[in-house]
Amino acid sequence: MNLKYLLLLINIIFVYTADIITLNPKVAIITSSINKIGYGITLTYAKKGYDLILVDNTNIKYSYRVKEYLKKKYNIKVDFVNGDITLLKTRQDIYNIYDILYSNTHILSILIFNSETFINKNNNTIYNSYSDLCNKFIERVNKIDGASITSILYPGIKSQNKKFNSLLNVMKNVMEKYRRICILNNININTIMPKSVVDDNVELKLKEFIGENYVNYIIKNDNIINFIKSQDIGLLTDFLSTKIGRLITCEVIKINKNV
Repeated sequence: MNLKYLLLLINIIFVYTADIITLNPKVAIITSSINKIGYGITLTYAKKGYDLILVDNTNIKYSYRVKEYLKKKYNIKVDFVNGDITLLKTRQDIYNIYDILYSNTHILSILIFNSETFINKNNNTIYNSYSDLCNKFIERVNKIDGASITSILYPGIKSQNKKFNSLLNVMKNVMEKYRRICILNNININTIMPKSVVDDNVELKLKEFIGENYVNYIIKNDNIINFIKSQDIGLLTDFLSTKIGRLITCEVIKINKNV
């Protein structure tokens, strides 16, 4: 199935099987959230009105600019944790923010664990970090509302990390560890593996370099744009958080342009 038709189907499902409307706003926690692909996922949730707790180990001034832009553009609350997600203090800071600022007024709905920053990390460190994030998340979820946990493995890691398969096993092991408790608490947990992911402006960049023959070039060379855009991944994770989407759990979801 072509990706655009899959996304159309997802949008139709949203219309006809939407969750019961609640007065409580929702919170999404997104790691590796403002650089490269993670930012596209962040934008997806910002556009849908989620308040955000963003985590990234990047320049503080840049992080502040992104935070202020999202707040003004989408009229949402945004809190930022600058730190390495493999450090216990960083993970504690994330949930301290939720406990103090959001726990009495918001639904904790989404946890996105991006793998972009883990190319050179020890697999045991990644397992412990992801497992701890999940555990703290599950403890705070109201099972009446339900929630969704998604880890994302990017193709770049496969080419740069010789232990990619063992990293995938890390994600599988965490899913298996929390399978039962997630089901009992109305939470699904999955891993998404896109075949190839690019910046959401890739088509504009191609047009800039190729010029007026852009359309014909794309038709003749379709394989070079066999990509998934980062906001498409965001839409998929958002679908997984719906009542129907939460029926999908403990799966490794491999996607490409022609899903």
